[in-house]
Amino acid sequence: MKQHVEGDFKDIFVGCEIGAMSRVTRVVPVLVFGLLSTISQHASAQEVRVFLFDSALVSPVTGGFAVLVDPEGREIARSLNDAGGLVALRAPLAGRFRLRYERVGYDLAESELFDLGVGETLERTLSFAMRPIEPGNAEAGSSRACGDPANGNGEAATLWREIRKALAAVSWVGNQDVYLHRTLGFQRTLDSTLRVTDEVTEQLSGYYRPPRSAVNPDQLAADGYISVRDGDVFFYAPDVAVLRHQSFLEKHCYTIARDGDGRVGLEFTPLAETTVTDVRGILWVDDRSWELQGLEYAYVNVPEGLDDDRMGGTVEFALLATGAWIVHGWELRLPAAQPVEQEDRSTKYELSAGYQSSGGNVLEIIDLSGTTLYTSGFATLTGAVYDSTRFGPLVGAQVVLHGTSHATTTDDQGRFILSGPFVGEYGVTFYHPYLDSMGFDPPPVAVTLRPGETTTVELATPNLDDLLWAVCPDPNLRGFPHIAGVVRDPDGVAVPGADIFVSSPSVPEMLRRIRRFDELQGVLSADERGRYLICGAVPRSRISLRAAQGEGRSDFVTLMFVQGGVWSAGSYHRMDRIVWAQDLVLRPPERLTAMLTGVVTDSAGVGVQLADVRLLGTDHATKTDSTGRFTFAGLPSGFAHLEVRSVGYRVLEREVELSENDSVDFAPPLLALEPLPLRLRDIVVEAEGPTARRRGLGGFEERSRSGQGTYLTREQFMSRGNPIVPSDLLRTARGLRVYRRGGLGKTVITTSRGSTTFAGPCSPSVFLDNMYLGDTESIDIDVMLNVEHIQALEVYNGATVPARFNRGCGAIVFWTR
Repeated sequence: MKQHVEGDFKDIFVGCEIGAMSRVTRVVPVLVFGLLSTISQHASAQEVRVFLFDSALVSPVTGGFAVLVDPEGREIARSLNDAGGLVALRAPLAGRFRLRYERVGYDLAESELFDLGVGETLERTLSFAMRPIEPGNAEAGSSRACGDPANGNGEAATLWREIRKALAAVSWVGNQDVYLHRTLGFQRTLDSTLRVTDEVTEQLSGYYRPPRSAVNPDQLAADGYISVRDGDVFFYAPDVAVLRHQSFLEKHCYTIARDGDGRVGLEFTPLAETTVTDVRGILWVDDRSWELQGLEYAYVNVPEGLDDDRMGGTVEFALLATGAWIVHGWELRLPAAQPVEQEDRSTKYELSAGYQSSGGNVLEIIDLSGTTLYTSGFATLTGAVYDSTRFGPLVGAQVVLHGTSHATTTDDQGRFILSGPFVGEYGVTFYHPYLDSMGFDPPPVAVTLRPGETTTVELATPNLDDLLWAVCPDPNLRGFPHIAGVVRDPDGVAVPGADIFVSSPSVPEMLRRIRRFDELQGVLSADERGRYLICGAVPRSRISLRAAQGEGRSDFVTLMFVQGGVWSAGSYHRMDRIVWAQDLVLRPPERLTAMLTGVVTDSAGVGVQLADVRLLGTDHATKTDSTGRFTFAGLPSGFAHLEVRSVGYRVLEREVELSENDSVDFAPPLLALEPLPLRLRDIVVEAEGPTARRRGLGGFEERSRSGQGTYLTREQFMSRGNPIVPSDLLRTARGLRVYRRGGLGKTVITTSRGSTTFAGPCSPSVFLDNMYLGDTESIDIDVMLNVEHIQALEVYNGATVPARFNRGCGAIVFWTR
């Protein structure tokens, strides 16, 4: 089902769609400025040229309208007089007429009746004393009148006569090509507090036309202001012509209203017997000048479920220096709603959160000579943003009116000025790369903006403790540096969901106890705004970062945090915050042009075959060929961390700086491996009978069905990725902690002792085909074993260890092929 605000009600009226039952109302602007009407030319040329003279001031009269009326008082023609008091009025037919002068806030002046013949041109002088109307003192609710208020003699009748003068002047402007305009049309989404959450604007120009309804007053009086046709719901609004029409006047009652701010209003409500959808509202007038200021209206007798008091519209009027009147602002607001079919096949509407609003604001009115007659005073928002984390101004912050495209940037004092055609309730917020990297989104602060007014607001970040507590809440992380950033594409646009590869060769015991830090040994994912966060970075140790998504790769970034600063790309940077901001920019494949090659040798210079070579923190890994050579191509630039492993040798690490379109070659002896002195403890064979190979992995299948430990076959662990060393197989095992210790880069594996002791982590026993090799403290499984030789493994911790493998602190059992 669709809900529309129908209209040629010029620039403001809109179509609102209520879709199927699952859809909510959305406002779609029509914003029709239409074809411009022209003044019809009559064959006859009866004309009256009038000179208007103020006898009291002894000067020409200006600022009002000369009106030609027939003997019954019906208006035939009207026009503004010039600065000299002269005006020409044309009658379509010959006849008997009277001249009238209308100016808001002053008594009417009329001439005697006179005859105007066919083709005749008369010259007349209308001399009178301009007498201001005294301000009214009627109380609110007094002078109630039903039907045309002009027929009465009370305060309501007086007020209506002045309102009618202004409305007639607006209608006249709408039928003449006398003024040009610039107007800002808007379509807004509002929340339940009527605060703007989204806004689309369009600037329009041409001959000025006030908003107009698409339906004539008689039809509105008969059929109502809301109708349903072919499943569509149409909303209509009262324009100037409707408010002046006899069918409207006779179907409403009128009374006086006051708002306490120097305004008196003519309040109108439908007659009690009215059953069709109608409108109620107030026409507001300045209490002293009698100038019309605005209209507020709402719908009554609406379809079931649409009885929302905030559904309706406003219209704002302005008097030009020439004496003409314009509508300079308007808005129509409808609630979001869903149609629900009832058991009797009727439709009821259920309101949901929020509103849709459409309207416009005239920015400028210019006459045909180029003289500016009206300029909308822009609303201005000023203020400052304070950085509580540094106790100073936040420089370079982007200040935004929430939901709109209006934004500005703070200066070196943290101050900002934002000016524009704003009107209504907005939320103002701010963004800064530092805060964005930390994942902090400042909540919008409510402001009310009005044309010609200046509003000041003070904004601030939370203090550093609050900010860190929000994003890194573990108290054990206090004192450690943090890394935060955004993954971006080459154009600076944030990339959501990118992978960030992170590695560090050593992790302090404090951080090893914190589960969040486990991510440093693997891959992080950027959030929907491209942000990532590492809580508790490793001090005095290299940390390697790199981002990837699809074929894009960022440069390698290597950081080392030291007292008071950080080393990055070979340079030292002081840190005045505990958070280091590190954005990562993805490069397209054609930019990934760096190459790394090398030869791994033993101490004698002989190439080492099948050595494991990888770039830490990346998915780049390979094995050396028969001569010890390896090659990595298509690498991003930056600092990379190279690791080489081979059975029987110490782990070798090298840091290398890569550049675009360049190749780095580690020629011998740069990657010469140092032999590892290997002394195993005495091997005690505890198993009897056939070997594990002959017994089908020594009972592996039977124990795996017990579910007491972690059991992986070769097919399973190879399907999970490309393990390089045996410890890669254990990183996801239940109850184990796998990390690398600094210095020699030894792989350390710990587990808990079980339910009988609270002595903390310990080193599990390692078995190879039923043979006890020692514990993980005394041996390095990544040196002793090769992934290529492993067929299956079992991992136990605590009290779940089978008796044959139980030596007090869990067990890791490898079975070879």
